[in-house]
Amino acid sequence: MSIETLRPNGIGWTTFACQGDSPNWKCVDEVISDDKATYVYTGDLTGLTDTYLLPDHSAVGGAINYVKVYFRISAYAEGSGRAAIHIHPTFYYGAWHVAPDLGKDEWETFSEQWDISPFTGLPWTWDEIDTLQAGVSLKNPIGVGTCCTQVYVEVDYISIPTVTTDPATNIKALLATLNGTLVDDGGYTGVLCGFEYGLDDTYGTTTPTEVKTTGETFSQSIAGLLPNRTYHFRAFADNKTTTYGSDRTFTTRLGGNPNIDQLIYQHVERMTR
Repeated sequence: MSIETLRPNGIGWTTFACQGDSPNWKCVDEVISDDKATYVYTGDLTGLTDTYLLPDHSAVGGAINYVKVYFRISAYAEGSGRAAIHIHPTFYYGAWHVAPDLGKDEWETFSEQWDISPFTGLPWTWDEIDTLQAGVSLKNPIGVGTCCTQVYVEVDYISIPTVTTDPATNIKALLATLNGTLVDDGGYTGVLCGFEYGLDDTYGTTTPTEVKTTGETFSQSIAGLLPNRTYHFRAFADNKTTTYGSDRTFTTRLGGNPNIDQLIYQHVERMTR
């Protein structure tokens, strides 16, 4: 698995007071929390929400496992905070967490995880990540300060696998062996590897798959081919995202008896129509 971390880089749909740098997102964007130096805050009794723009993703990623929002808070009295996200455009919230004592300069980081897009009920897409805003809701039961000093988002995803198509071997009149290498499994256990093949580069036939990990080779013997014909093939790897190796070709051989070759050719061609 891989993780891309996204930190605030602009003002979102809602905003409130900021102590220190301005605008609000600059108070919560630091990699290492500066706690009391810069923070956003509110004394609202029922809760206000502060959201931030995020950069577009840079990862060359496959399927997204989850999105997790982290926020670091502190408060006088028993103030509390919760993660907030904005998408499609709708607000969604995590659970409330009681903040530690701001008077003692105590801070704590909480998080909320969304395994699927709360708007669609389906797995997250990278397009959704690029429109996502994240932030925090803060409240305080006696109307004094509840503060947030840091917000960031982690996108946990499966990296796209890398596979190569290796030269075919054991080429006969009616059969051949296709070969490939799983260069990188993308950190995913149980990548399914196989081949597509056919008489042109639209392929049309798919072999059974094998489970492989990074660096392992795989092969499939195929039969029922036509003699003296050129076949195209390519390897593929599937770890929830399917990628392909380059197209390769091989030419089946003639047998020792041209008459038998012709009969075999005609028979197989009738069977494959």
